[in-house]
Amino acid sequence: MSIGAGITQDNYISGLVADSDLYIKQILSELDDDLQKVLWGFMNSGKRLRPFILAYVSRMLNGDREIAIKFAAAVEIYHNSTLIFDDIQDNSLLRRGRPTIFAQFGTGMSISYASVLRSMMTKTFANQLTIEDSLLVYQWIYKVAAMLSLGQYREMSWSYFSNLNISEDDYLEMAKYKTGALLGLSALFGGISAKRKKIDELFEFGCNLGIAYQIYDDIGNVDEKKNQNKDKYSDITSKKVTLLTVHAIEHNNGNLKDELINIFSRNNLNESDVKRVLQIFKDSNALEYSYEIANTYLQSAIDILRQIPDSDSVFREKFINQIKEIFRNA
Repeated sequence: MSIGAGITQDNYISGLVADSDLYIKQILSELDDDLQKVLWGFMNSGKRLRPFILAYVSRMLNGDREIAIKFAAAVEIYHNSTLIFDDIQDNSLLRRGRPTIFAQFGTGMSISYASVLRSMMTKTFANQLTIEDSLLVYQWIYKVAAMLSLGQYREMSWSYFSNLNISEDDYLEMAKYKTGALLGLSALFGGISAKRKKIDELFEFGCNLGIAYQIYDDIGNVDEKKNQNKDKYSDITSKKVTLLTVHAIEHNNGNLKDELINIFSRNNLNESDVKRVLQIFKDSNALEYSYEIANTYLQSAIDILRQIPDSDSVFREKFINQIKEIFRNA
């Protein structure tokens, strides 16, 4: 899934996202040269989905552009710090078609890079907000941090303990926490930039979008038609529990279910195991079902967006069309 160098044709949005990048570089310039080189080298090829969402929500609600830039920088910094931690935990060697920081520097240094990057998040908006807005922002940051940590823990623990007794609701809540929460924070920050008091619905919009995004990402890792720029089939070799896995287990009785559980119980999976799991997914219609659920959450996000009052209806529809375009290319 790619935003690219500006899928949006709107100059305001592309300009805001570009300015948030400049602001990130300014914040990182406070660090040692070698440190900022590694961190910016990791960040500069990202999709910028979170700043993109924040910028559109802020513009839709006539938000303060300068505050939106600082918030966009904050969420992108936070997001990238979580990716470095994820790559350590998943032993991932590729990210965005490049070697991960973990692959280049190992666990200890990668933790240091991620920790330094995360510490820069609040520097982007320090002393820029009123006391009331600062309290609100930090409350939401702490809430999202807790959700992210719990979501990541659940996903990892299922693989670590070979726990396949996971319901679809369990998976969807994990996806909301792990991926949806930060997209929700992005949308919510867009609302705060517009001094909007009621922001919970913006958070739910982002969470629903994030669930759809996570499912599409999981599909992309195993769908041979998708050219995903990270370790192909790594979700299977790492025995990651995805919606495809949950559906295949819940909708297979007897031999196929037992075979899938047996494969995921092994210490290491080989190429033959991967091919067999892919065939079980195919026989279970797991990809088609996962697309259906992802599309349901995508539509739910759009429905929430359309119900937000006091928003620029023309710009809102432009935003919705952009979201559809992004997911169409997923």
